[in-house]
Amino acid sequence: MKVVAIIQARFGSTRLPGKVLTDMAGQPMLGRVVDRVLQAHSLHDIIVATSVRPENDAICDYVESLGIKAFQGSEEDVLDRYYRCANLYRADHIVRITGDCPLLDPVLLDNVVKQHLLLGADYTSNIFPERTYPRGLDVEVFTFRTLEHMWMVARSDYDQEHVTPFIHKHPGLFFIHNITNPNDYSKLQWSVDTPEDFDFVERVYRHFYLTSKFSWEDVLLYEEEGKWKQSN
Repeated sequence: MKVVAIIQARFGSTRLPGKVLTDMAGQPMLGRVVDRVLQAHSLHDIIVATSVRPENDAICDYVESLGIKAFQGSEEDVLDRYYRCANLYRADHIVRITGDCPLLDPVLLDNVVKQHLLLGADYTSNIFPERTYPRGLDVEVFTFRTLEHMWMVARSDYDQEHVTPFIHKHPGLFFIHNITNPNDYSKLQWSVDTPEDFDFVERVYRHFYLTSKFSWEDVLLYEEEGKWKQSN
């Protein structure tokens, strides 16, 4: 049973153009994401899936320099990009990661994959139907059969652009499992969508500069203690 992480990333961004390759405490942000995913133990392969637009060639060159495979597909139809990438690399289970989540926790990722495989679920995540982890720790795992089903029947632009909303809108069609945390931290914003988000996450990396193996609980303590504000 081959478990493949597919990290979606592209150079274009409405609010923060070029963010995936912007330096974040000495390394491009996408490199931070890749490094966190590499720390997981449940994966058999990692692919960065971007689009065929020429500006994204730089993403391919960068990740390949790290020894990570790159795949180029549709710019707008990310669902099709995922399907073709997963099919090419013969994935049995796909872990969906986005390139704007450099604080992704590898231990949490492994737990979502473990529960998914243990239960034989079609779709397992820590975001649906209930989100209790900070935004930016999102992990979604689904079978290739589930991905293929979505690819065949999902026709709205929104479903195709965001990959998994079809599952969220039709939960009765799938065996869904939800990983939750006892405390609700869903209001915390740890993904990078704005310059302010980038500044916060970069300060996290500068704070933990001696190690890349900090946990999401470490980041939570750092934020709750207000240390990142004190460093302004």
